[in-house]
This record gives sequence, C-alpha cells and structure tokens, in this order.
Amino acid sequence: MSFTENLSGKRIAVALSGGVDSAVVAALLKEQGAEIVGLTMRVQETDDMQEATQLAQWLRLEHYIIDLTARFKSCVMDAFADSYLRGETPSPCVHCNRHLKFGSLMEAAKEKGCVALATGHYARRRESPSGGAELHQAIDPLRDQSYFLFSLSPEQINFLRFPLGDKTKKEVRALAQERGIPSADKKDSQDICFV
Repeated sequence: MSFTENLSGKRIAVALSGGVDSAVVAALLKEQGAEIVGLTMRVQETDDMQEATQLAQWLRLEHYIIDLTARFKSCVMDAFADSYLRGETPSPCVHCNRHLKFGSLMEAAKEKGCVALATGHYARRRESPSGGAELHQAIDPLRDQSYFLFSLSPEQINFLRFPLGDKTKKEVRALAQERGIPSADKKDSQDICFV
C-alpha cells in the first residue's frame, strides 16, 4: 500500500488476528484518517479470538468476528490431510488465503461497505502501469509472504492493501512499542495454525 494514497474518511477492513502485525496495520491506517473495521476469522477456538477482540477495543475499532469454522475444516484442514496422505507437501496457508482470507473475509469486508481489505502480510501491492495492481515481494526477504499469495486474482489484489511490505519485523515491533500496542511483544504465530 502506498502511504501517499488518500485514506481520510475511507472505510477499510483490517484482518485483525490479535497479533502485532495486524494491530500495527490498524493503528497506521487509523492514523491516516481511515475508518477502520476489524474483521477476525473464527476458524477454531483459540486465545487469539479474545486477543483480537481486546485489541479492537483498545484501538476503538468497529469489530466483527466472522465464523468460518466449517469452511476452514473443509478447505484447509481436510485438504491438508488429503494432500499429506497422497504423499504431497501440503501448503495450508495457500488454501486459507485463497478461500478464507481473500475469499470469505474479503466478501465480509465488501458487505460491511469497505473499499479495501488490509492485512499484516509482508508483501507489497503496487499500481501497474497498465492499470490495476500487482503483487510484489516484501522488502525484507526473511519476512516475505508473497509466495503464499501467488494464487490471488487481479480483482483480489486490486482490493487488498499490505501496509507492512515496506517494513521489517523489527520496524513493525518498534512502531507497536511506540504506540503502546498491547501485542507489541507477542510471539509470532506458528506457520501451521491448526497443528
């Protein structure tokens, strides 16, 4: 996301997980003058649900929990198990991004009247010279998550914003600490969230 983009008064959804990355995204966008709507996916019962709700309250955001438990089981967990049993190397994050985060969650953002969905992914979205947007690697090669997003459609990329793609994790934690965000020192989540 380009921070030269005029966000004042725009209604933007943030995929709020309860972690430091999504909290910093919400705080930065709010400081830019955007009207932020926090959207949290319920895929299983975890402490992250409560932490996301507490962060939304701390940030004073409108917040919704989107129940995607059944869809997560069928599109991510069952697909993971089937792939593993076929002798393949499963990539559950790719399925989750395609079907839930940038499928169901994106639809929820549109239903809430949002003009974009921002996430804490370390990737960059750049305007294309021919119109539309392109997906690019994050500047920090150790944090880059663009490879998990390879299956996104041009329409999805146009709707998405990745405010952390131009930052390192160290910079993000510093931004969180400067703002007193409660999750500033929270450990990073597991790669496979349901293990």
